[in-house]
Amino acid sequence: MFINRISSRTLNDRLQAEFYNPKLILLTEKLCKHGSNSLYAYSNDFLRDPYCYGFEQANNSANRCTVPYVKGEDLQQFVVTETKSWIEESSLNKHSKVALKKGDLIISVRGYIGHVAVFSCNVGLPSPNVLAIRPNTTLVAPYFLSAYFNSNTGHSLVRRYVSGSVQETITVEDIGKIQCFVPDFISQKYIGDKVRQAEQLRTWAKVLYRIPAFIDALIQGVLPLPLTNALTTLLMGDKKEATKELTKFLSLNIADSDTKQVFQSFIAKNKMGSVDIEREFFHINTVVTDAIEDFLSAQTYRPAITEAFDIITSTKHTCLQAMSLEPIRQGATPKFSTIGKKCIKSKQTRDLFLDETGYETVDPDDEQNKRVVRLKRNDILITRQGAGTVGRASIFLDDEETYITDSLFLVRIDSDKAHPAFIAGFLRSYTGQRLIEKGVYGSTGQLNLSSGALRNIPVPDVDLDFQNFLGEALCTADTLFKLSTRLTQAAKTLVEALIEGQLNEQQLIQAQQTLEDGDNTLDQAILSELSSEGYAIEGATPLFSDIDELYRLLESAVQAEVEE
Repeated sequence: MFINRISSRTLNDRLQAEFYNPKLILLTEKLCKHGSNSLYAYSNDFLRDPYCYGFEQANNSANRCTVPYVKGEDLQQFVVTETKSWIEESSLNKHSKVALKKGDLIISVRGYIGHVAVFSCNVGLPSPNVLAIRPNTTLVAPYFLSAYFNSNTGHSLVRRYVSGSVQETITVEDIGKIQCFVPDFISQKYIGDKVRQAEQLRTWAKVLYRIPAFIDALIQGVLPLPLTNALTTLLMGDKKEATKELTKFLSLNIADSDTKQVFQSFIAKNKMGSVDIEREFFHINTVVTDAIEDFLSAQTYRPAITEAFDIITSTKHTCLQAMSLEPIRQGATPKFSTIGKKCIKSKQTRDLFLDETGYETVDPDDEQNKRVVRLKRNDILITRQGAGTVGRASIFLDDEETYITDSLFLVRIDSDKAHPAFIAGFLRSYTGQRLIEKGVYGSTGQLNLSSGALRNIPVPDVDLDFQNFLGEALCTADTLFKLSTRLTQAAKTLVEALIEGQLNEQQLIQAQQTLEDGDNTLDQAILSELSSEGYAIEGATPLFSDIDELYRLLESAVQAEVEE
């Protein structure tokens, strides 16, 4: 809440109090001193669905729907590389005037209001809830604009023009009025390149994220023998070359069309999620009496589960408990507090790698938290209960003091027997999820995972060196995702630092020019000053703990992109 007196001469057609928030007025004045201009001044065109009702679409590329259809939900990152919905090419031909091009800036104007991203596909169409802006690239770099509008300053100015109570919206006219901070073009390139690099790392990580599908194909014996032989041979000599070969295959850079189609089917099946996504209301299956165990529910013996169990048990295997350092157990019920250490709940296990946001905090010194379980690096967490969450497997790849709640099982793998990330990837695969589902019981409202069934899950015996190779590649994917997030944070912070005068354009110009000459000294000096709290904050934790690793992975990501 705020109180502000506004001269009648400064009033315009906007009568919402938030528009005249003193902080926003001061921010606008500061940008004016930097010589800012409206978005209209830096744009060639504004594109929007002419009917505002949308086009006929599909949720995937089947049925001839091959053109990306951009919605607000696709703008979660700074760059749009793929969409969740698609439309037919005929719609693109009919509405070519609003067709998207690579480099267009897309802003969500309803729903995910204020989300902004650069469109990096070759062609697409906008949904009614987004607006596309075609920047004048002789004046402004699209990737810099994405960083600017995702910064605190840019996002605040977008929100300033939002109107509506039941459903928030922002008009084309108002978007055009938003002030843009546009520094020297070389400075823009320096910041925009951080966004590009973030997307390169994220793209490579998504490719490596297909390893659970690769593990599934491996244990089912459908991978081409020349590939596995080549990887095994390379592992004995050059792991870097082995990783390149694996990345090519995961990227579907496969010469044989049949092999490519088979692996695509494994990717489609290996949608990472809860084990109950395939639960059926009825089915018919014949099960031999020897296969019947503790549970007598029909769900336990549905065909997909019995087939997965037969695949694993028909070859050499070991139960999950036998490869663990200690008994598999669940966490304890904690007492949460406002300050303390991180405490992971089931909502952090949405993906193979734990979500770094939204966690609770506990004080481990509190008398009521004596039984809370502390995590160690490479611990595997499996959700114990809940429709839509039960059976999700994630791996903890951190050294920070962190605890878990009683909603999770803890599996601590003996690294002399198996690679923890490989096991986590297997448990996240389609086959692994079906094996976990075998131990799920209860009604739809409250599903639970049996600890006994979890301990007895059969795990295929795969050569430990090969496990280590795939497990380390999965760990690399986690590092890539984290560095990608930090690079986009860096881009936002650099925008803010320029506006606040903590950095000047000449510093960025020099850093960019030396980078182009092959010298990263000045770039490294700037990156080392960044933290999650801002730029050059004394005592703050650096945003990048190992800048050399960042450079190494960026170089590898570029190589992977070229080979793809």
